Amino acid sequence: MSNCTDQNSAGARTGASAADPAKVPGVLAAMADHFTAHDPNGLLAPDATGICASAEVYRATGRSAFGGASALLNAVMDVLPAAAPRSTRAQYAKALRREAVSRGWRAGQ
Repeated sequence: MSNCTDQNSAGARTGASAADPAKVPGVLAAMADHFTAHDPNGLLAPDATGICASAEVYRATGRSAFGGASALLNAVMDVLPAAAPRSTRAQYAKALRREAVSRGWRAGQ
């Protein structure tokens, strides 16, 4: 039974199936750019991927919490590559770029 406080209506899609799949690779590439530009030799903090994903999704959806931001964030989080222990931000950026390319992203998009 649905409750008026439920975030999703009954039968609503979540994660990758609800988001515009064309935006996911671009968010991954933007995350890679961020990690490369900001302290690339620093260790990847445990919460950095979620924070960065949230920021890049916010940008990708027109700096609004509306317009599919939650679904896109879920879709991005579903496909984030695992980080090796003690990875640098630059190392993780390479993994993000590989994932973005595997999903159709091309440099310059």
